[in-house]
Amino acid sequence: MSAATPGAQATLDGLTDAQRFIAADMSEARLEANIKDAVEKLNGRYYHTRNSRGSVEGWPDDAIWLPHRPDVLLLSENKAMRGVWSKYQLEWREVLRYVKYLEYYDTWTPETLLSGEIEEALLRGRRGRK
Repeated sequence: MSAATPGAQATLDGLTDAQRFIAADMSEARLEANIKDAVEKLNGRYYHTRNSRGSVEGWPDDAIWLPHRPDVLLLSENKAMRGVWSKYQLEWREVLRYVKYLEYYDTWTPETLLSGEIEEALLRGRRGRK
């Protein structure tokens, strides 16, 4: 099952005819290059997975950090206007809508696994756990 790019038509409604023409013709690769350029101009950090073979299916394309929003990590799925969302992309999209908090763990090692630190982090917030 796949779906057309969610929200694409609503976005197009606010564009001029020239902008609609450019948007309709823009590839996903060109879109990604424009996003990367915009992030770099803002002195941000940009991560894009070039080759996702062997990775979990559907994870968003980009992770972006911006210095004027230091407490926010942006995740985005990039699609050309005719792009189609996979079943897995739609599932991740739905899950990520619920995320309100990010915990960052510097490094997980065999030592943190054996000490129980990883299990503690994974179980935090479950009923009956602190």
